[in-house]
Amino acid sequence: MKKQLLWIFAAFFYMNVSAQKLERLAENPPMGWNSWDCFGMDITEDQMKSTAEFMARHLKSYGWKYIVLDMGWNFAEGLNTSNFGIKNPPQEMDAYGRLIPNLRKFPSAAGGKGLKPLADYVHGLGLKFGIHIMRGIPWQAVQNNTPVKGTHFMAKDISTPKDASKWFNGMVTVDMTKPGSQEYYDSLVQMYVEWGVDYIKADDLLN
Repeated sequence: MKKQLLWIFAAFFYMNVSAQKLERLAENPPMGWNSWDCFGMDITEDQMKSTAEFMARHLKSYGWKYIVLDMGWNFAEGLNTSNFGIKNPPQEMDAYGRLIPNLRKFPSAAGGKGLKPLADYVHGLGLKFGIHIMRGIPWQAVQNNTPVKGTHFMAKDISTPKDASKWFNGMVTVDMTKPGSQEYYDSLVQMYVEWGVDYIKADDLLN
């Protein structure tokens, strides 16, 4: 059964459409908590669970429901809030060039479970689970030329050195005009659905 994901883009868009002309508007903005504000990129699974428990006890009845795991869940050892801007930062990645959790910080992800155990825990509290992602494909995927899942395309087939992020050096731009690019993003979303992600914060979309 497919799940509908709520996407929030970390960028500002200028629209020539007034709010009154939009057919579907939320009655209130998504209400929740983002790990960046307290822990930067050094958040751990235990800290996520403790915060979710607090929200469930004290804030859920007032409409707060989103627990969002921000940047850093995929960082490998040695990378943290103070040094994440280094060139070619270490990141955890699967065989298809998709970022996966650091097992020391998120031990329940062992055995290929990804963030599903954490999402299940959050859902068990009656809350929604979200994650932060960056646009593009990991630099390691391009260097290793990993396959795009379900296709004959490789990371180098879909990437371009153009339009790289100005503040994070861990991702390479995906050229959406190239075959295999949409399939790469589709494979990401499918993995997030399998994990039980309800909400995606997609960053650096306007560079």
